[in-house]
Amino acid sequence: MQLLKHYTGSSKHFKSNSLYGCLRFGPFREGCAVTVATAIRRALFQDVPSTAIVQVIFQHPTDEFSALDGIQESTLDFLLNIKSLAIRGYCDGYVKGGISKKGPATITARDIFLPYPLSVVDPNHYIGKINAGVSFHCDFILTTGKGIYFPVAKKSWLQTSSLFLNADFSPTQQANFRICEDKRQEWIEFEIYTNGGITPINAFRLALLALLYEFEEIYTKVPNLLANVTNAITPSVNNVEHLYLRLANYRMMKYANVQTKDDFFAYSPDALQQLANQYKLSFKPI
Repeated sequence: MQLLKHYTGSSKHFKSNSLYGCLRFGPFREGCAVTVATAIRRALFQDVPSTAIVQVIFQHPTDEFSALDGIQESTLDFLLNIKSLAIRGYCDGYVKGGISKKGPATITARDIFLPYPLSVVDPNHYIGKINAGVSFHCDFILTTGKGIYFPVAKKSWLQTSSLFLNADFSPTQQANFRICEDKRQEWIEFEIYTNGGITPINAFRLALLALLYEFEEIYTKVPNLLANVTNAITPSVNNVEHLYLRLANYRMMKYANVQTKDDFFAYSPDALQQLANQYKLSFKPI
């Protein structure tokens, strides 16, 4: 298994901070590439971690349908701008960041304070505008995760001025693949777009690693699974069912209550002849 072709550059189809990567992966046996590619594509969206803002804490009590004091955007628009922010780096547990700025001014991602080693991908990402004479301050709670984040309130976080976000941790914006055939072998060609928080090749590696961890757990259980399957599918050659008899002979054996070869040879020659005469059959095939 090898990576033959790899290219990473700026994306022309998404935002300027997006990254594009093209790679070729294989070879695989004929018919297996689609199964592997589908699993990798799913892992690219669900199993690649990133960092996102999951909670915003304002100075004054508010909700998503109200207006923020001194901010031209509504609370909902402000939260959506925060939610779409791409962040580079990972953190352990929950960390805190924030914005503190005096108007009149435009708030961009470069105004956000983030603890090391976190950083914003696009410093020019627009967040909102502050009116003249207003000092705006808010705090963020960030964490690293996978997939979609469904907020779970903690007692230490419960404040009337805090709002939770349904954060999407997946840095993968789009992933396409096609199957190429060469000499009865198959190769997977992937096109991956990310939000800039991670390069496409690293996203691919993390997705592949997540799949390997899943199969590693299954692999440790393989001996027990195979033992049970072997016992279930291995026929007993002593049973009548596995002697490949003609239907008439098989029915005769069942009528005579013959279940195994030992039952058959337990009959005396006279008893066998009497049984054969009764059903007008011969025991020679048996």
